[in-house]
Amino acid sequence: DAFIEKMVKLFCQQSQVMVEQIKIAYMADKLEVMGAAAHKLKPSIDNLKINSLKQVIREIENAGKAQSKTQELAGLIQLTEDIIWKTVTELKQEFPE
Repeated sequence: DAFIEKMVKLFCQQSQVMVEQIKIAYMADKLEVMGAAAHKLKPSIDNLKINSLKQVIREIENAGKAQSKTQELAGLIQLTEDIIWKTVTELKQEFPE
């Protein structure tokens, strides 16, 4: 239980920072940095089984690797931010500090 609590706390602290890094890199056309931040966030999404983001975060990561700023990329980033915010809110209720 202590391990799970620690992992959840770490996710709550770091995930929002990572999403912010993704957004800033996207807006600055630093797609490689954006993809690297998505790559760092991916294991947490997988481990916490946030299924609605599993494919989305991979698409953001791949867009960064390919240096491809597509029309849908901004929407994928917004979706990621929305779901991460909702997930963090729910986790903080379930695991209060």
